[in-house]
Amino acid sequence: MFGLEFLFVTALWALPLASLPLVLHLLFRRKSPVVPFSTLRFIQASLKQTAARRRVRRWLLLACRILLLALLIMAVSQPAKRLASAWGSGASSIDAAIIVDTSYSMLYQGQTGPLLSVADQTVRGLLRGPLSHASVAVFKSQPPPSDAPEHFDSSADVLAQWAPLTPQANPVPLVDRVIAAVNLLHNRDAAEKWLIIVSDLQKHEFARPLPDFTDGHVVIIDLHPDDARSVGLSDISVKPPRPMPGVGCDINVLIDGRGAEVPVDVDVADLTGKSVAHPTLPMAKLTSTPGTAQVAAPVVFPDVAWLLVRGNVDAKDAADWNKTRQHLMHLPPPRPAAVIGGLNPTTSERVVRLAIDPTQGAGAWPIALRPPGPLRGDEDLIVAILTDWPDVATARQYLQAAQRGSVVMLFVQPGLEESWASLPTDRKAALAAILPSEPGAELGQPAHAAAAQPDDPLLGGLTQQLNDASRIVVLRCIRFSPADSKVTALLTITPTDPSAGKGCGLLWRRSIGAGSVLTWCTLPDSLYSNLATSEMFLPILVNASLRQEQSISPLNVEIGRSIVLAGPDVAAIDRIEIETPNHERYVISPTAEKQGRQFVFTNTAEPGVYSWRRTDQTQPIWYTNVQLPADESDLDYATASTIAQGPNVLIARSLDELTAQIAAMTQPQPHWSGPIAVVILLLCFESMMASTRRVGGA
Repeated sequence: MFGLEFLFVTALWALPLASLPLVLHLLFRRKSPVVPFSTLRFIQASLKQTAARRRVRRWLLLACRILLLALLIMAVSQPAKRLASAWGSGASSIDAAIIVDTSYSMLYQGQTGPLLSVADQTVRGLLRGPLSHASVAVFKSQPPPSDAPEHFDSSADVLAQWAPLTPQANPVPLVDRVIAAVNLLHNRDAAEKWLIIVSDLQKHEFARPLPDFTDGHVVIIDLHPDDARSVGLSDISVKPPRPMPGVGCDINVLIDGRGAEVPVDVDVADLTGKSVAHPTLPMAKLTSTPGTAQVAAPVVFPDVAWLLVRGNVDAKDAADWNKTRQHLMHLPPPRPAAVIGGLNPTTSERVVRLAIDPTQGAGAWPIALRPPGPLRGDEDLIVAILTDWPDVATARQYLQAAQRGSVVMLFVQPGLEESWASLPTDRKAALAAILPSEPGAELGQPAHAAAAQPDDPLLGGLTQQLNDASRIVVLRCIRFSPADSKVTALLTITPTDPSAGKGCGLLWRRSIGAGSVLTWCTLPDSLYSNLATSEMFLPILVNASLRQEQSISPLNVEIGRSIVLAGPDVAAIDRIEIETPNHERYVISPTAEKQGRQFVFTNTAEPGVYSWRRTDQTQPIWYTNVQLPADESDLDYATASTIAQGPNVLIARSLDELTAQIAAMTQPQPHWSGPIAVVILLLCFESMMASTRRVGGA
């Protein structure tokens, strides 16, 4: 009746008692005797009208008594209405989309085991219980292949094909998977729809609110730990990012977690596992709130092409998967370099040779300095000390070296500008093709240097040193005034005496073909400058010798993301083979993308080092390190109520709690205490009024 049901149906058998007032009225009704009374005959008509009105009121009062008694009996029988239909029983068809978080953060050890195992049991319990008669689609953190999208199956079929959940890469936030599930549900015609999210609710997974889902119910099973305490190694990096053999650099380790002082161990090894360096890092100090701590240690890498920096934090807690991490490095082979001087070695030539290779071939160093002799044509760096203007053939040789990608560095002796006017025309033309411009008058005043292009890779972090005690001081310098847009000043000098006039460029770069010509407007000689003793001189020479890596393939990527090999070195290869850390091999063909021809491998399902090799060779030509996602160590969780709100949202911390809430929702909800009290009050009031009338009429 009206969607109601009665909790105490047997009480309805008392409904006939509601007619008791009528029965009593009929049984005890008395008929008044008729006594003629002549003196009242004139008001007879008026008395008949009054008696009729009394009979109407009496019958109305009798009907009210019967209705009140009937209502009292019905109230005692507890009529109730179901506020929510039970799963699988209140609707003809139910469609449910389950989004289960399978990211690495779910490996956190909770009170009853890893959160991922709890999620697995939760999904199984849903399929066996509340969703046992529903059509179900399961969404995991990692999207499926495009040719096998998620679809709805019966819960029995899903359960029959179910495999235990394993951690997966999460290339997209979980909120994107929720959007995909909502879109799938929108296209369904089920009578009842459910969107179920099982996750630890890391904040980075829900950076934006869930999409509106008003045509169904939303269930969030929040599995995040109440007091998460974990320490994880989230990042290893090297500064500078392009390390060079024999040149000192820093290893930086980033630790995530809370409330601990953690020892950090770092080892540097080649790809065979042989340790080549073991720097000592200080303790990582973390506060009681989730945060990060960074520790660093200096290291000098040997002359080894491929190195792995392995880090480990010694902390036993609820998340052990993120205690180790590794960083792959590719150290370029020593770059061949040549220094061209006069017949008799000058001080400047000896200074330059010592700056280019301080070890003089005795140790690891990024530059392989060749002995004096003619150029071979494969030099990455050519340094020429110009105490006289080169002839046409030599100038053209420098131009050709720059065009094929080499860096040619010229040191021009102040005073040579005086002989420029007397040079033959063809010699001037050959020199003008490599110099910043025609040389002008000498700046004969002491000056100090400053960076004109602080972010240029050639200056590689040296800008700060220009302002300290080791700054470059120039005593004599040639002026150049270039008008070519391909010529830029990297270093400038300003006279120490402001009244001496304007400054000029000290180090110029002229871009030519794939390479460049760098021109110093002075010599590294104490008569002309303090370059020989400046701390910046050596790193500038080393940076000038380094070419950019030919391959655009990143060395370190996170699991689940594609790895790419591209660049001139592989442009002519038709097929390439890649080997996974588990020694599985795949042969892939190149794809033509906007970035150019490249090899793409997408099946990065396991961490470790992947090897690229030609199909006709056994030695790898490149490596890529795939590592676990760094942000999965984050202990910052979102609140379920901030992710989704509304009358159709149900939040629980476990399957048992969810089942209890659903059971409470699907039970009839009686709310008749108030009506019972009103009925009793009216009965009491009616009895009181009747008693009052009897007393008044006595």
